[in-house]
Amino acid sequence: MIPAYWAPLADHLWQSTVVAGVAALIRSAYPHLTPVQVMQAIVTSTTMRPSGDYNPGVGFGEVNAAGALTAAGQLVQPVAGAAGQPAAAHFGRGRVGPIVVVPRDTAGIVAPAAVALAALIGFLAASVTLVAGARRRRRRPVVTASPQTGGLDDYPA
Repeated sequence: MIPAYWAPLADHLWQSTVVAGVAALIRSAYPHLTPVQVMQAIVTSTTMRPSGDYNPGVGFGEVNAAGALTAAGQLVQPVAGAAGQPAAAHFGRGRVGPIVVVPRDTAGIVAPAAVALAALIGFLAASVTLVAGARRRRRRPVVTASPQTGGLDDYPA
């Protein structure tokens, strides 16, 4: 039962604390389980699962701490008759041959590098042109319209 004083809080605030508590309970009982196994124990033991096993609104269902501990215990117990597979099944059979070196296609490397270099040179040229043009505009004196200073009053009579 959820305490009444938690009701106004968002759902994920108390749900995450409950799941974290159940995960800590499982890790204290079975410290050698991996995080993925702890998650598997919690998810497989939930109750009131939504259709399709997962719903973004409610997740995987209601956490069941006792069920999660039982599921974690089943993950720890070895399965009867499962002795594993021989190493040859994982790593192949027989003698391993030499490592084959894959040749690189130099045209496939040089062509994109040349395009990137040309783009870089074009960018630098455009940047220099813009900076030079901005400096030239600052050096030119600004011509403003002024009234004509010469007139009839300027000549001696």
